[in-house]
Amino acid sequence: MTSEPETEQWIRDHLRKGDVFYDVGAGIGEFSLLVARQGGRVVAFEPMAASYLALVNASRTLEASILPLPIALGATLGMQTLHLTDTEAGGTGHTMGRAMENVRFVGYQHVICAPLDWVVTFFRLVPPTMLKIDVDGVEDHVLQGAAQTLTGVQLNHIMVEVNGIQQQQVVDRLLGNAGFSPGERYEIASQAWNCFYER
Repeated sequence: MTSEPETEQWIRDHLRKGDVFYDVGAGIGEFSLLVARQGGRVVAFEPMAASYLALVNASRTLEASILPLPIALGATLGMQTLHLTDTEAGGTGHTMGRAMENVRFVGYQHVICAPLDWVVTFFRLVPPTMLKIDVDGVEDHVLQGAAQTLTGVQLNHIMVEVNGIQQQQVVDRLLGNAGFSPGERYEIASQAWNCFYER
């Protein structure tokens, strides 16, 4: 059982053997491992150093099915600063770009940030059939850098963590423009939801 049973059930309901699952904000690989064990192929994006190392170690027995990449996804290509709420693997609440004033950070890390469309083209990746995005507040930036990927005919199921009504509206609009309709959503914290989309 994972820490997010609704997301786990979404994977079990929609994943078919051979599907390509992009795990954006993979953390230590909880969902990447679940997908690989169910016969899917995974591209797992995790820029935070300790979590990336844990992801690589956890996926060693499934390395033919999981490709871990230490890349942050966003709207533009360049270097970004990842402000860290902790330095342990699996930590959450890190912030990309400018540090928020009301959050206690313990350090930072420079990361390579790239649009998903650029990554798919540059590394000649197989496009996703399922996409999970959980990147602590910049999910809309990830979607802005993925316009081409979102319109791919093979992509039918997306899960996005949204933080606040304003981000929810932006995500709904971006995914609506790509032909996706909103489905279930589950509250995971105050003003934060895991939202599921399909077409």
